[in-house]
Amino acid sequence: MVVAWWTLLPFVLLLAVLPLVPATEKSRESSLVKLVSSLIRGVPIVVWFVLAGEGDSVTHALIEYFRTARQETVAPR
Repeated sequence: MVVAWWTLLPFVLLLAVLPLVPATEKSRESSLVKLVSSLIRGVPIVVWFVLAGEGDSVTHALIEYFRTARQETVAPR
């Protein structure tokens, strides 16, 4: 997959916002804020991959993520 230069703009924007993070420290303690923040940053990337024809990569990554998460929560004794 070839990546155009302008696709780096969200990453650059995230780097530009990082200095503001300490100002929002108390609001980041909420799980809802963490979920919404993750979805705002993650959903556009998933859509981009699917539109670029890389939906199989997204599916594979999700399967591996949930497989690993399940293994970590059900640790062998």
